Amino acid sequence: MAVPAGEYRLAVSLDLSPVFGIVKAETVLSVSPPPADILTRRLEELGSPDIVVRRTALLDLRYFPKDGARVGPALLAALDDPDGSIRSLAVSVLNAFPKEAAAATDRLLAILASKEAASHERQNVAFLLARVAPPSKEVETALVKAVEAAEEILRANFENALANYRRRVAPRTE
Repeated sequence: MAVPAGEYRLAVSLDLSPVFGIVKAETVLSVSPPPADILTRRLEELGSPDIVVRRTALLDLRYFPKDGARVGPALLAALDDPDGSIRSLAVSVLNAFPKEAAAATDRLLAILASKEAASHERQNVAFLLARVAPPSKEVETALVKAVEAAEEILRANFENALANYRRRVAPRTE
């Protein structure tokens, strides 16, 4: 439900008797009109030196799945961010853009095989590949290698990603 811009008065009365009696509170809520192009602003914020601004911008990009042509390249660029949490979040947000993520399969495979990527980054990539990668022996082999290389505590997660991929690409027998 969209709320028109303006100021709204909210009054609340609570009866907390017998201890406090009736407590009344009143506040004014101000609703600002949306910026002309929030998507452009969020895309620009991905270049901010402030990690909190970049993280917030990434999270907001999930709400623009119909703008994959604009958002996809920005998410792929975020995969090169110096901060690992930003890279991992970019992979998570790519889930909202399956077409763009599938087109970046080679890039995602490189992250999955990377020794520099943190285990949570590789895990997010494995689940994304399981969901969107086109059927190929290369993808399956990379997921198998990820299972074999995973620390014991994460191995089950990588195994789940591999199983999900195999289920998704298996020929249908109906």
